[in-house]
Amino acid sequence: MKAEIMDLKPYLPQLSVAERDRRWSATRERMAAKGLDCLVVWGNTISQGLGMTNVRYLTQVGSWHGGVALFPLAGEVTLFSAPRHMSLPYNGYLAAQDWIQDIRPFSMKAIVEEIKARGFERGRIGVVSYGNVVAGNNLTYHDYLDLQAGLRDATFTDESEMVEELRRTKSPEEIAMLEKSGAIARKVVDTMIQTAAPGVRENELYAAMIRTQLVEGAEPNIFILMSSGPLGTNGDLKRRLLHGNDQPLCPSQRPLERGDLVICEFHVSYGGYLSAVEFTVAVGKPPQELRDLHAAAVECLQAAVENAAREPPCTNWRPLCAPPSRAGAWTISSWVFTTTAFLPPTFQPSSTNRAGAAWRVTGCPILPWKNTWSSEPTSISTTRTGAGTWG
Repeated sequence: MKAEIMDLKPYLPQLSVAERDRRWSATRERMAAKGLDCLVVWGNTISQGLGMTNVRYLTQVGSWHGGVALFPLAGEVTLFSAPRHMSLPYNGYLAAQDWIQDIRPFSMKAIVEEIKARGFERGRIGVVSYGNVVAGNNLTYHDYLDLQAGLRDATFTDESEMVEELRRTKSPEEIAMLEKSGAIARKVVDTMIQTAAPGVRENELYAAMIRTQLVEGAEPNIFILMSSGPLGTNGDLKRRLLHGNDQPLCPSQRPLERGDLVICEFHVSYGGYLSAVEFTVAVGKPPQELRDLHAAAVECLQAAVENAAREPPCTNWRPLCAPPSRAGAWTISSWVFTTTAFLPPTFQPSSTNRAGAAWRVTGCPILPWKNTWSSEPTSISTTRTGAGTWG
C-alpha cells in the first residue's frame, strides 16, 4: 500500500534515518540499563501542540490528532494516532516520513492488546508524558486508568525525564532545524514591523504574520498573543499592555493609531522545532524611556548568552541585574526555555528606579545578526527572544 501513496517527504521538513537511529539507540541503551521492556509515550495537543513533543521525538509524527507510541526495547515502533476514518485504508503520515511504518487508529483497547501481543503483559513498562509549567501534564486520567486495568500484572514507572534528558542535547541536524525556525521568526518580525501602521487593524497585522510563517515553510502553528494601545499615564492601561492577549481575545478589529504600542508573543514551528518570540513595535516614535529599556534588554541578552555558553554553564545571573537597574526598569524577565520547563530569572524594582517608571519588558531582544543560538556542548532546545525594538 505504501508504494502507492504519493510521497510528501520532498515537500516537508525531514530528519534523516540516521538521526532516527541515533535517538532510538540512545533511548534503548537507557531502557536496557533500567530493565524496561517498552515505553508507552503519550502525546496530545496540550499547550498549542507541545504535548506531542516526546512522540514526535521518537517517530517524527506530530499529528494534531495526538497519538500514543509503543516503543519496545527491540522491534518495530507502533504509533496509535487519529480516528479510524483518518487511518484507513492508510494514515497520511506514512507519506510524510520514513521513520515508522506501523500507524494504527487510536484506542486504549488497541494499545493494551498490542502490549500483550508483544509479551509485555507482566513486563516493566515505562510511561512517558509531557508537561510544562503553563499547561500541566498531558497524561490523561481515564486513559491511564484503562492502561493499568488492562495490564494488572505489569510494573509501571515514570520515564518522562529519561526522554526529556535525551532531547536536551541537540544534534547538528536539530540545530539546523532551530536555525531555520529562527530565520523564519526573523521574517515574521520584519512583517510585523512593515505592516504595523496607523489604520491597519489588529486582525490584518495578525493575518500578515501568519501568512509569512506559512509561505516560508513553517507549520500552521497559530500562536500569536497580541495587544495594542496608546501610551499614556493611566496605570490600568500600562498594565493591559504588559503582555499580548490570547485567542479569542486577540486579534481584535481595532485599528492601530500613531503612538500605539503593539505587544506580541508568537511561536514559529519548523519541523517541530520552535522559536518563541516576544516583540514590541511602536507605531511612530517611541519615548526615550522605552528606548532605554530596549537597550537594557539587549545588554541582558548578551550577558545571558555569555553565561549559557560557558562549560559548565554559569548559574550566576547577577550580571543581568545591572542593565535593568540602570535603565530604571520596574521588572525585566529574561526567558530561556528548556525541554521540561522555563524558569525565568526576574529582576525586581531597585532603589535606583526613577519615579513613575512602572514598565515591564518581557523576554530578550532578537539580535538581527543571530536569530537563534545554541551552545555546545550545553544545548538549548528552545529560546524565547524578542522584547522590544522600534521599527
